[in-house]
Order: sequence, then C-alpha cells, then structure tokens
Amino acid sequence: MRTHIIQFVKAPGCSGEQAAVEKLAPLVSLVAAGTGFLSPGDEAGMEKARQAARSAWAEAARYLREGGADILVLDELPVALSYRLLDLAEVLAAFAKRRPDLHVIVTGRDAPKELCQQADLVTEMVARKHPYDQGRAAELGIDL
Repeated sequence: MRTHIIQFVKAPGCSGEQAAVEKLAPLVSLVAAGTGFLSPGDEAGMEKARQAARSAWAEAARYLREGGADILVLDELPVALSYRLLDLAEVLAAFAKRRPDLHVIVTGRDAPKELCQQADLVTEMVARKHPYDQGRAAELGIDL
C-alpha cells in the first residue's frame, strides 16, 4: 500500500527513518515537518514548533480528505497535541471526516483517548534501555 508518513516533531535530515524511507520510495514517502526537540521554556522555539506543526497538520488534513496514500502515519502527533502545538478539537474534526478507505496510524506518547478512538492503530514505544542514557551519541545506520 502507498504509505505517507508525517513526523510532527523530528526536523528534516536528522533521523534513521528518513534515510530508510528513501530506499522505499516511491511506495513510501516521509515528511519530517518538525523543528526537533521541544523546550517549553523557549517561547521563540515553541512558536517555531507551533508553526511547523500547523503546516504539518495542514498536509495531514489534506491526506485525510483527498487521498494520495492508502496508509497515513502521523508520527508523534500526540506529542504535538500535549505541547499544545495543535488543537485537539480541530484534529478530531478532521479525523471524523476522513476517507473511509484510509488506514491511519498514530505514534507517540500520551495519545488522548478521543484520538485513540478515531485512529486505526496507536502505538507508544517505551525505552527500557537506550544508548543515549549511557552517553552514546546517535549512530549512523541506527539513528541517522
């Protein structure tokens, strides 16, 4: 199935997913639309993140309505919602009007119950052990 992935937090050029998807094109496409790590105390940075999330959401809403993919993956959408980069009511309204043939996958922590009810599949990954916690940097082929 044609799959489109929209990353709401990750910035362009900084994840292993982006490199992997290039090998799967044109069947799979990905847009890293975020600004990177979020710092709630940095109001200017949060405003940039909010603008990036709104732009990413406009693209997601278009896919929900019009097509272009059979599967839509909304990576870290719950994170964008929990940081109030997007309005939950607006997201739910778009989900309620989505194409019936579209499979929607949502990934990220703290997904609101209402969002879980609207999506087809919701995942939250929990790290039990991570190289970052041990002071290791991102590795080519794994993280980059």
